[in-house]
Amino acid sequence: MSNIAALIHYSATFALGFVLSLYLQLVRGMDAFTAGGFLLIQPFIMTIVSPKAGALSDKFSSRLIASLGMGMMMIGLFAFSFLDKDTSFYLIGINLAFIGLGFGLFASPNNNAIMGAVEAKFYGVASSILAVMRLTGQAISMSLVTLLLSIFTAEAIESNYVDILLHSFKYIFILFGFLCIIALFVSLMRGKENVKE
Repeated sequence: MSNIAALIHYSATFALGFVLSLYLQLVRGMDAFTAGGFLLIQPFIMTIVSPKAGALSDKFSSRLIASLGMGMMMIGLFAFSFLDKDTSFYLIGINLAFIGLGFGLFASPNNNAIMGAVEAKFYGVASSILAVMRLTGQAISMSLVTLLLSIFTAEAIESNYVDILLHSFKYIFILFGFLCIIALFVSLMRGKENVKE
């Protein structure tokens, strides 16, 4: 269940940076360097939180900590579905930090749950399966975004492409939010951790 949660999680979150970079550059007029720097808010918060969340999951339930993180990402993704031409950069930054916090709370405890569910001799197998889940989820995430953008922008004309992009972003974030709901239920359904020496 932890591997399935990871698969759905990466399917729902990996393309976030790509979509927001399009929003910041094409809708809000940022240059690529500034947009990239702005998007570093999420991984920066995740970098700070992940080690602490991993340590917490050694003492408390990985299931609850990871599920809390997934719930936070779900809220953040749904919040991004309300983006418009005038959304405050402060609100966007706060939401990116919120999602980064959720990501950090989910990733390390979820990985810990996976590795703690197998004997030491199977760590390599468990790690490789987790890597497959992560990369497959990333591929699915980009495929979903590409599909939705191609559907919504198929007949776009230069004069109204901003409105069409915003419309497509709304549905992308709603879809990602619903994927997080599924991942949240999967995360909560996992069994009690049984760490083996």
